[in-house]
Amino acid sequence: MIFVLVITDDESALLQEVSEYLNHHSTEPIIYYGGNYFDEQCLSRRFDEHAITEGIDHLERAHDPGITAHQELFGPFNRHKLDVVASALGFEYQDPTVDGFVVGSKYTRYHLDGEEPDWDRLKQYNNDDVTSLRTIVDQIRSDRRLGGYAGAVSRIT
Repeated sequence: MIFVLVITDDESALLQEVSEYLNHHSTEPIIYYGGNYFDEQCLSRRFDEHAITEGIDHLERAHDPGITAHQELFGPFNRHKLDVVASALGFEYQDPTVDGFVVGSKYTRYHLDGEEPDWDRLKQYNNDDVTSLRTIVDQIRSDRRLGGYAGAVSRIT
């Protein structure tokens, strides 16, 4: 299932909406690809800052297949970033010139200076990001060598 957030300047309301969504889907795992727990830690800090403790609790069911994918699941890649692994598995990005660093930079500029980014381009990146993750999860699910880990992500729809 893909969750789309509407852009808002009210971070607390946005985080509350995320927490409510996660509560509504409490039987499903939370899957993201970072290779370093960054997303989970960042979201946890923001939930904590806004005293949304149930949001923090939901993160206990988060999984980062990027950590497992690194040189273990799909072969000897020079790098294990999401785009490298997903591309090697056949995923084609709509705009391969945008990455998380570009998005973070543009989003930070928006918050600091009010400089509007090309929201459609950033949403396309987000769509590619989520869809490419699905490619990796499908590969994990089909790989019988992974046993329990494959089961942890098998409920993703």
